Amino acid sequence: MQNVVIVSAMRSAICKTKSGQLAHTRPDDLIATVIKESLARAPQLDWHEIDDVLVGCSVPEGEQGLNIAHLASVLAGIPSAVPAAVINRYDASSFATVAIAANAIKTGDANIVLAGGVESLTRVPEAGFNPSPPPVVLRSHPEALTPPGVAAESIADKFNISREAQDEYALLSHNKALKAWNTGQFSSEVVPVRTVNAKGEQTVVVRDDIPAEITLKELQSYSPYFIQGGSVTQGNIAPPADGATILVLMAEEKAVSLGIPPLARIKASATIGCQAEMSGYGAVLAAQKVLKKTGLTINDMDLIELCEKYASTSLAVQSELGILEDERVNPNGGSIALGYPTGAVGGRLIATMANQFYKTKGKYALMTMGVRGGQGCAMILEGVQ
Repeated sequence: MQNVVIVSAMRSAICKTKSGQLAHTRPDDLIATVIKESLARAPQLDWHEIDDVLVGCSVPEGEQGLNIAHLASVLAGIPSAVPAAVINRYDASSFATVAIAANAIKTGDANIVLAGGVESLTRVPEAGFNPSPPPVVLRSHPEALTPPGVAAESIADKFNISREAQDEYALLSHNKALKAWNTGQFSSEVVPVRTVNAKGEQTVVVRDDIPAEITLKELQSYSPYFIQGGSVTQGNIAPPADGATILVLMAEEKAVSLGIPPLARIKASATIGCQAEMSGYGAVLAAQKVLKKTGLTINDMDLIELCEKYASTSLAVQSELGILEDERVNPNGGSIALGYPTGAVGGRLIATMANQFYKTKGKYALMTMGVRGGQGCAMILEGVQ
């Protein structure tokens, strides 16, 4: 079995939909830009040696359809001999591409794979242009289509998570993300993207739209969004967004032979299913599975990155894993502040962690996320210093 390392982990800025900085950027152009810059960080690499390009996308339709991985590869100048594929695991689409790529390298089926994801929720609706779930499933298993916001309310009820706690968590995420930007923590992972603004003027996007100077009072002013009398609001959930991310994965022996310094080693990953009505809880089950797989414990982790789709879910996951108010968790904020480009968010999680982990020279790091429909994905990185 080959060791797998991340040698480059880049993303675009994450921008709000409709009025954001990337609203006038096609998703195929966006991911192509990130591919080119990710490869530029490993100049020793011969692009003809790339074995595959895997791109996650939760709604591969419209401008995100027609195998966007292949079309973005063409736009980026990847040789035509390099294959490409799109992976859809809802929120964990790009998380899955990284896990699949790592497993291909571990078994020797590949040596170099680009893995990541893209989503433009400005240009393609979250449920697609013509959603049509199977009528049989609607009749026999309607719970399988539980909206994630409703699941977040169920988790808040089950774990007695108050509205106040959720709003305070959201505020903390914004404050952490703003501090991270102001101290240069994201500078090593964000790719400049050339595009046009609403006026048709040329511009370069280099910073996330969404982290905001917001107060607890403002967050408390939002009304329940999914259920009347509920506690989940537009202020304590991750807003839909546009964005892309790409990681360059290599066999460690190959990276050493090329003289490319790795950011981190991928030790293990895990995927698991759970009830759709409690979909966010999949993050707990996946974390437990990958820890058991490696023989490690939560206390062995130097950094922990949780996917913040909903504050209620994030608080429940931390409580169940015994890491509430733990400074190791999301030190640079999370998706509540940064935004949620569905097909790219899992890869963003890993890219942020890989870059942060390299700076802090830690030994182990855990990333975990729940997935719409009732799944969970987790991964452990290992330091290479």
